[in-house]
Amino acid sequence: MKKTFQIIFLYISLGFSLNLNSQVSFLPAVNFPNGPNISIITGDFNTDGKKDIVTVGNSGGIGNIKMFKGDGMGGFTLARSLSSSISIQSVISADFNNDGKPDLATSNYPSNTISVRCGTTSVPGFSFTAAASFTTGGGTMAVISGDFNNDAKPDLVSANENTNNISILIGNGLGSFSASTEFSVGNYPRSLIGADFNGDGKLDLAIGNYVSNNVSVLIGNGAGSFGSATNFSVGSSPESISAADFNGDGKQDLVTANEGSNNVSVLLGDGLGGFGTVSNFSVGGYPKSVISADFNGDGKLDLAVANSNSDNVSVLIGNGMGSFNTAINFPTGKIPYSVTAGDFNLDGKNDLATANGGLDSSSVLLNATFAGIEVLNGNSDLVVSIFPNPSNGVVNIEIYDKEFSNEDVEIKIENVLGQEMKKGKLFSKKQQFNISELSDGIYYVQLVKENQIILTKKIVIQK
Repeated sequence: MKKTFQIIFLYISLGFSLNLNSQVSFLPAVNFPNGPNISIITGDFNTDGKKDIVTVGNSGGIGNIKMFKGDGMGGFTLARSLSSSISIQSVISADFNNDGKPDLATSNYPSNTISVRCGTTSVPGFSFTAAASFTTGGGTMAVISGDFNNDAKPDLVSANENTNNISILIGNGLGSFSASTEFSVGNYPRSLIGADFNGDGKLDLAIGNYVSNNVSVLIGNGAGSFGSATNFSVGSSPESISAADFNGDGKQDLVTANEGSNNVSVLLGDGLGGFGTVSNFSVGGYPKSVISADFNGDGKLDLAVANSNSDNVSVLIGNGMGSFNTAINFPTGKIPYSVTAGDFNLDGKNDLATANGGLDSSSVLLNATFAGIEVLNGNSDLVVSIFPNPSNGVVNIEIYDKEFSNEDVEIKIENVLGQEMKKGKLFSKKQQFNISELSDGIYYVQLVKENQIILTKKIVIQK
């Protein structure tokens, strides 16, 4: 029997109090067993408009791929399992055969291959072709996808720890790939990312080298080839690498998760392919994976790090200038190896999911950061919460400010065209508002006082 793992937004029954002054908050992790996992990704794999999850792991040398259908409310149901005769190290998704359906690629260790499975079915199934394997260098630890020869077809690149190189395989746009070409990097490359580091419109590579404690940057020529590696020092034993613009200057920066030094290293890019002096920020024990997203809704990129030895995720809030606040830790299941982000309950906030090596082998953490902080007559403490989101026809409005007066405050509901669909009076600071007569879709809840909008928040009605 299929089981759905549902996360429900209840303040009291969860025994969980939200700190309204906190930088970021997540509901307690919901853990569900599905075999030891090592990598996780999110995407809309059945094209129903809701985020799904794919995990990979190994047991007794046999790889497994498990696909979980998202219900758009933070719950996931196991939709399909695939087994592999070889061990799998990581998984990514892209449209490799240009049919508009998401496909999968896995890096396989120690078989020195990448396996590609093309998606064949949309709603309601999760169907894929049999795996087609392509040879890489030795010890294929990670794989990424990108258009490295500017032909509008996705290519593949792997990090190969046993041969200290990367392999690029050029895609033909039909789901197949060329023989690999290798380029030397540092010692024991375990992770990689593609981005344009020198601003020439061509994809480059950055590789995290586990033993040499550095990052190799290879500048791409736009034809599927790369220059010699330039190395930049980071923390000890980098396990994961990500790229984004952390200081808002339009140039790509780098961050690594360093297992040996229990920190992340941030390298700010100069837009010419070089990077400045490293800055390190402490996280939990044995960090294995790092990603970036805006978790507190301030428009600045933050970091999330999976810590395998402390069984938690560290969230570091970014200041938009390339620095990060002290890590805030949120418990997960045992031994989180990989972390991904997505809006799992359609409330406009980035949630988290981890792949865990322990019995609780996947964890989902819904973002409970209070959005909609508005200033009213100089009062910076006004916090308004509107939930649940999605709504099944009733919304709760709660205002956390003892000085706030609800006198002459109206509730207005508008559709995405700005048309008023319903309005009513705000009678108290904690009030239910019935919108069951409205059709499913996206709407905006507004609080209006003396013809001025105090707050606007997007909600989804889903009955």
